[in-house]
Amino acid sequence: MKDYADVAIMEATRPVPDAVVALCGWSMGGLVALMAAPIVRPAALVLLEPSLPAELAGQDPDVPVNAGTFEPGELYGRWPDDPPTRRESSLALGERKRGISVPSVHCPLLVVASRTYGHQRGSPVAEFCGGELAYFPHLHHVSLVRDVVVRTTISDWLSRVRGTRT
Repeated sequence: MKDYADVAIMEATRPVPDAVVALCGWSMGGLVALMAAPIVRPAALVLLEPSLPAELAGQDPDVPVNAGTFEPGELYGRWPDDPPTRRESSLALGERKRGISVPSVHCPLLVVASRTYGHQRGSPVAEFCGGELAYFPHLHHVSLVRDVVVRTTISDWLSRVRGTRT
């Protein structure tokens, strides 16, 4: 997970004249964005049903952390519309299950949630981090990244908070 966060940090901190940085992450990438945010110091953070930080999921140092990959459909089940999946990192999964601490967020935050994980991930992360919640009960975890209303909601929210820092 640190490797993923390091890449996000490297990309988000590349010098770009007059750039305003907002980090966005979906699912596991949401936790990556949370991990990168203290170093990047983005103007805003958008999380689509992020994996939970240790403060909400707990910590279990006994969870095995193994190299390799796994097929997400075998672990999480099939998604509506059965979009194609790719193998994911077993190491990153083990690290998430052990618990990754992200004690606070210091920028405006929007958490986007669906019926899939809205109550398990969306609401708790928004509340814990002091962010806004955009809930889409008619969507599922995968369709969040495909839906034009979600994209418009995120764009409108970013327009409102652009350039602000806390």
